[in-house]
Amino acid sequence: VAIFYGLSTGEAGAIRIDFAGVRFYEVLLAAAVVVAAITAVVVPRKLGVVTALSVTGYGMGVVYILYGAPDLALTQLAIESLSLILLVIVIYKIPPLRALSSRSARVRDAIIAIAFGAAMTGIMLAARGNPGVSRLAQYFNEHSLVSAHGRNIVNVILVDFRGFDTLGETSVLGIAGLGIYALLKLRPKKKRGDDNASVSDS
Repeated sequence: VAIFYGLSTGEAGAIRIDFAGVRFYEVLLAAAVVVAAITAVVVPRKLGVVTALSVTGYGMGVVYILYGAPDLALTQLAIESLSLILLVIVIYKIPPLRALSSRSARVRDAIIAIAFGAAMTGIMLAARGNPGVSRLAQYFNEHSLVSAHGRNIVNVILVDFRGFDTLGETSVLGIAGLGIYALLKLRPKKKRGDDNASVSDS
């Protein structure tokens, strides 16, 4: 409520929705993510939930690629792949899906979730409608070579100006890779009785 009040009375700028630059595959991608998110909530089967969650996660990775954030895309895709492998491994050990809340509680939660999503969308549209004047582009253009001794501004930003952020993303990718490798090498332990039986048979 506070967010909607601020958007309607503050100086955030008018909320404008412009579809002029929207490409058709972006619409298809957004629709796929929305449908998958809804499916993950309502589908009764565990495999359907895992599939829907994967479509949502990979769809967000593609969004990062389309809007020029390949580092975020790599992190998202790596973590999504690891999550998918983990879920597939344990899916048969998960108890059957059950409704643990009443219908009124689920309707209440859905209203809160939709309202919060609408509020975040309003904030993004207001920020897009009032971009303001940014001096970051000029700053990086002037200081990349002088301060960081690099002519590729994008690389300088990733490695020098926001190096700790990149280090964190690289660490996440490394941990995800190690997790996938450990899962691929995972083998069930043999029981002691099985070992004794094999010795006696021989």
